[in-house]
Amino acid sequence: MNKPVIAIADKVVRMMESMVYLAVSGSYRSGATVEDLSGLLSEWVPAGANIYHDGAVERALCRLQREGRVERAGSRWYARAAFDA
Repeated sequence: MNKPVIAIADKVVRMMESMVYLAVSGSYRSGATVEDLSGLLSEWVPAGANIYHDGAVERALCRLQREGRVERAGSRWYARAAFDA
């Protein structure tokens, strides 16, 4: 009975990861902090919807790092392609 809820939750998490990756690779080619990314992503959602807070962005970045899509150098995060260049 709760499988649809799990499926929707998984889709939301994947959507958030995609948005975080898009922000890292498109808007911050020279790297970005978690605060930079959460601030940028918060501008993309309706007012008052605190979806992209620092914790959610950092969790998404850690998952993306495990997948090999982003890298961390100090407090800044980079898209893997920008990091390899």
